[in-house]
Amino acid sequence: MRVEFTDSAKADLRDLRSYLLRYKPKGTWELVKKQIQEKMEYIAKYPDSGSTPEELQDYPDGFRQILTNQQRIIYRASTDIIYIHVICGQVQDFNELLTKKLTRP
Repeated sequence: MRVEFTDSAKADLRDLRSYLLRYKPKGTWELVKKQIQEKMEYIAKYPDSGSTPEELQDYPDGFRQILTNQQRIIYRASTDIIYIHVICGQVQDFNELLTKKLTRP
């Protein structure tokens, strides 16, 4: 299956990259980027392998999540494309993050 990032997920990646390059030790972004790439390859092969995010259990769209060491990747699989919707830290308040995304201009 093909993996596509929504505009929102692309913004998440840009924000994550900026944060890691600015505040974390050198090489952290490359490590995190590699982990995300490995997860993308994995869900392309096994799209049903992720778990249902607790916060999205009641949504009928079939959202799933897969975790890296520190990141949470929220995705939804269609018949031939996997859409990445959110990339966020595992310790972030996910409900607050969704509220910000939904109210962002």
